[in-house]
Amino acid sequence: MGGCSKFPVPRCFTVDRFFEKYPPEVFTTERAAILDQEPEVRKQQHARDMAAMVRMVSSSLVLGDERESLVEQLNTAQARHERAKGRINQLKIAVDDLKEKQQHWGDQLDEHRKRGEELEAARVEIERLNAAMAPGENEHKAAEGLTTRADLVKVIAQLSHDFVEGTEYAFENVVQQIKCLNPDVELVTRGMHVNGQVKDGQIVIPAGLADSDEEEDDVDVAFEEGQEDEQGDGHEQEDRCEE
Repeated sequence: MGGCSKFPVPRCFTVDRFFEKYPPEVFTTERAAILDQEPEVRKQQHARDMAAMVRMVSSSLVLGDERESLVEQLNTAQARHERAKGRINQLKIAVDDLKEKQQHWGDQLDEHRKRGEELEAARVEIERLNAAMAPGENEHKAAEGLTTRADLVKVIAQLSHDFVEGTEYAFENVVQQIKCLNPDVELVTRGMHVNGQVKDGQIVIPAGLADSDEEEDDVDVAFEEGQEDEQGDGHEQEDRCEE
């Protein structure tokens, strides 16, 4: 054995025809040990060696069959692994799709929330405008149905125009009645004014009322221009209808 600590196994798999090239040989000491054994001892030894050989053959057969079973199990496991990988890929795709849908759903929720806030703000504004345009207590009938500032300005201009015309008509009517009742009296009407006041024996026109005359004239001009514009718009609409 020399310096070997373990028994060397013959190279039967890597060397072709090993036992033909290197036929088995028993050492002299081993031969002497075998021949010196008693027949009964040798018989028992052979029985043990034969049992060991049979066990080795049985183990080889079983391990060979087990290898085939293990290979089959390995193939089955690999097939299941491939199916599991395919399923995992499908689940990943489904998860990505769900994440995308979740993101889209979140965006829609944000959009709906913004739209809801805008609708609520619009509703509050409408309520405020309705409250602002609601008729007040003892409101004049001339303000009924007004919804815009332009409508209000137009009505004010109309009322101012009517008030000025009514005042002037009443003033002129009084003057004419006085003249009618006093045909023989030469009445002096020069210096009279619809807004005049008698102070210290003189007719005085207050500064504010004197200025208001110019404003009334401006109102009359604006009113007349508005009437002309409305008539012009009416003629244009009629022309369009005729076309």
